[in-house]
Amino acid sequence: AEIDPDIQLYINEFMASNQDAHPDDFGEYDDWIELYNAGEEEVDIAGLYLTDDLERPDRYRIPDGYAGLTTIGPRDHLVLYADKDSLQGPLHLNFKLSSQGESIGLSAKSGDRFFWLDSIRFGPQWPNASFGRFPDGQDQWVAMSPLTPKENNQVDVTSVEKASPLRWSVFPNPTSDWLHVSLNMDQHPNASPIVLSLWDLTGRALMEQNIRPGVNPNHLRFDLSHLTPGVYLLMVETDQGRLSKKILKSDR
Repeated sequence: AEIDPDIQLYINEFMASNQDAHPDDFGEYDDWIELYNAGEEEVDIAGLYLTDDLERPDRYRIPDGYAGLTTIGPRDHLVLYADKDSLQGPLHLNFKLSSQGESIGLSAKSGDRFFWLDSIRFGPQWPNASFGRFPDGQDQWVAMSPLTPKENNQVDVTSVEKASPLRWSVFPNPTSDWLHVSLNMDQHPNASPIVLSLWDLTGRALMEQNIRPGVNPNHLRFDLSHLTPGVYLLMVETDQGRLSKKILKSDR
């Protein structure tokens, strides 16, 4: 069937290192890709193609005849599992995602030509972490907190911050060169190591540092002068959760 190239479908969220975060319908922890229909009409994605290699857009054709499974309602979501096990059903793809980073593409075929409905390139991924558009269907990609397969994307760190003993501040923000990070770890000197990392919005880790309370200083600074102006995500991970702050890198 001919596919309308103007349908508003997006690759909306994905997880490329699912260790024990979200099971599929067989109870298996597979990589997954969430699609979002931003339009006002339902869309049956049968006949569209998904791939993890933008040089091979025809990697997996979503089969016909399963409209009850492959139809996405208006402003709704659908999760497909990248488990290399398409015998488990039409929503199980014939490829897996690489936790080291690669691409995801959603395309339609018209005649002999493919055209992209959406695509994303991403870098190395944390275990049990997902990246998604925030808000749904928009241009900005951020780490999801919590995970939101089949639901509206959220970036809600409030509950994590309340549960964590760690308090932190970042300044200046925006910054053109140096970023100062202050961690309040005094009340928990024997806590497990803290991982501080900086990510771009495609999910690529640009910097990572392990910090041991009581050993490393509570105040750190990082040179961001070499980065392209734009929005970045600073993450700090403790044994009690993960916090994040958006960092704006400005021109000099």
